[in-house]
Amino acid sequence: MKARWGPWVSSGALALLTVVVGVATNQIQPTAPDATTALWAAGAVVAAAATGLITHKTARPAQPEPHLWEGLTGPRGRPRLLTEVTPRALGAHPSRYADEGEGPYLARAADAALASALADETRRTVLVCGPRLAGTTRTLAQAARSALGQWRVAAFVDDPSVPLADMITAAAEHVDRDHGVVLWLERLTPERFVELAQAVARDLPTGVRILATLDSAVLEGARVPEPARMQIEDHAHRIDVGALTGSELRDVAEADLYADLRPVLEAEDDVLLGRLLVSWTQIRDALSDQGEQATSRIALVRAVTDWQRISPPRRLNTIVLDYLYRAYRNHLAGRPPNSPVSASDFRAALKWARTSEAAHRPRLVDEYKDASGAFYTAHPLLAALAEDAEEPAAWAVADPLWRYADMYFDGDQRRDLGYTALRLGAYPAARRLLNHTDTEIDPAALTRIAQWLATEGNVEAAHIWLRRVISTEHPDEAPRAMVGLGVLEYEQGNTETARTWLRRVITTQHPDEAPRAMSNLGILEEQQGNTGAARTWYHHAITTQHPDHTPRAMYNLGVLEKQQGNTETARTWYHHAITTQHPDHTPRAMYNLGVLEKQQGNTETARTWYHHAITTEHPEEAPSAMVGLGVLEYEQGNTETAHTWLRRVITTEHPDEAPRAMSNLGILEYEQGNTETAHTWYHHAITTQHPDHTPRAESLLRELEEGVAERRSAEHFARYGWQAYADPALLRRREPVRDSGADSAQDEDEPDTSG
Repeated sequence: MKARWGPWVSSGALALLTVVVGVATNQIQPTAPDATTALWAAGAVVAAAATGLITHKTARPAQPEPHLWEGLTGPRGRPRLLTEVTPRALGAHPSRYADEGEGPYLARAADAALASALADETRRTVLVCGPRLAGTTRTLAQAARSALGQWRVAAFVDDPSVPLADMITAAAEHVDRDHGVVLWLERLTPERFVELAQAVARDLPTGVRILATLDSAVLEGARVPEPARMQIEDHAHRIDVGALTGSELRDVAEADLYADLRPVLEAEDDVLLGRLLVSWTQIRDALSDQGEQATSRIALVRAVTDWQRISPPRRLNTIVLDYLYRAYRNHLAGRPPNSPVSASDFRAALKWARTSEAAHRPRLVDEYKDASGAFYTAHPLLAALAEDAEEPAAWAVADPLWRYADMYFDGDQRRDLGYTALRLGAYPAARRLLNHTDTEIDPAALTRIAQWLATEGNVEAAHIWLRRVISTEHPDEAPRAMVGLGVLEYEQGNTETARTWLRRVITTQHPDEAPRAMSNLGILEEQQGNTGAARTWYHHAITTQHPDHTPRAMYNLGVLEKQQGNTETARTWYHHAITTQHPDHTPRAMYNLGVLEKQQGNTETARTWYHHAITTEHPEEAPSAMVGLGVLEYEQGNTETAHTWLRRVITTEHPDEAPRAMSNLGILEYEQGNTETAHTWYHHAITTQHPDHTPRAESLLRELEEGVAERRSAEHFARYGWQAYADPALLRRREPVRDSGADSAQDEDEPDTSG
């Protein structure tokens, strides 16, 4: 009231004062007293109106006040007791297994920890954290209604312009002699999390508790600073709720109500309770509408939802929504951004989204109004649907919103939205938002963009971003970026520059990157033919006792010594690598020992090492060892055993080894006289479209069909014996694959750079 009418009251007083002065002056005037008085009065009114209008337009709007959620207040506007509200009223999604959406509660592993936290009188803030649709809200609501049933619950609309401190103050106003108040915070944004961390570090008002839920994805990346995380750990209870545990899965499976879910429970891993129980069919159908206004409606709903997904620190008001709607509408239609868009279609789409069709769908967009104007929020299931990887109607945050963020935010706010773009995998947007110098940016975020640019083949831009990281002199990220630059320079053929960067890393003595650089220098020197220098760098890496790069260097030394003909030394280094029990280098060393022993004629020892490699179940080395064992058994005349191993390889669906096994099975079947079966296996290998094994299978199939295979078989058998039909590529050569912007995955018969 005061903020709205104050300027006009002040202007009226000014007008009255002006008239008084005019009348007094008129008493001194010798002529035309009535005309002068009238002029003074008219002028006073005009001046007052102008002053009031200018003051009204230029005065800062009143600070928005917290708005309680609908349904959580009693007849006199006071917050209800927790026992008087349902989990749905607190934000839990309706269950598709209950008529009113309030299905029976399923006990969770976190219940005991929650009960203990809610009984703690010293730390009065409880935060339940988990993936979206893990059931965090329902779990917290159940515990709160049980432990704090006679407390009032105050939940406010999450308006970015209302500070959390104001919500705490507003909640405290409802504390009385008989009832404390729970401040309920649903789905914290990054900014709210930081505010909460600051609040819990201070004493909360007497009689106030804070209960909050958080999507664990919010904590990923740099938007939530480490000090805020630590304050929550020190001053609040954080309880994690995740995928269903074994006992929780059994409870769901045993409940008759959920009988139709049993096949899903048996087939899937990491099952989220909410994903099972929540139905978004109505929302999906609304977004899949093909009617005349479908594009307008989808544009509006996506604009509001995407705003909520990236959590800008401002309200989505009508002016901004209108702008974004037009941009989204043109984006969906594939038109230029500034193409004209119907204003009436915008109003119609907004009215549709704000209307609930009880029999068909919930209200998709909520509108709130106060003295500052209207603002909008999206139904919470829309964001869940948009980000669900298995959902056909899912969508990525559209580029028009990222462009808006880059134009209309700056400093820390724009940077934080860039962090969100990184978290969502929107790398072009993150690059744009973080390519500014008006605030400090986390070097780790710059490193991720550099890695993405390198993966995209934009080497020049990757160089620029890596150098930007190095210029920060960050104790961890700068050495990591130097390694990345060394790798990029080597890949571009700039060997000497690569050496310089890798040696510079070593001078930093970074506990992780210096050993990595030593190992990479060993690879570089080996590939340049400098065997002695390669050995030296590998030995340096080994002496660091790094848990990853020491086993890697041991393995690489084994490869180097084998290539130099030093079989016994190679054995030694492979054995050393195996004793480290490294999850990658141990299986690789086992496989290579199998190859080495086979080549040395030690069939039983080779068979043993292949079996060891297989038992590790390593996704790369186990299938390779199966192929090796299949070939070995075939050469030993154990045809059935060879069949078994090669077929087992195919069941792994390994992109390289399965096609190789199919081709080898074709050869094996042909040599056994099973021409039709050989024909089938060659066709299977061809359909994989593997760059090496498909052409090989095509060639073998042509020979088979042309009758050349019999002559070829006789000639080769006479010259090579059984080995003529074994797969010659026992030591596979794979194309390098970028790994973490620093090293490349490598071949088993070449240095392993996967670090």
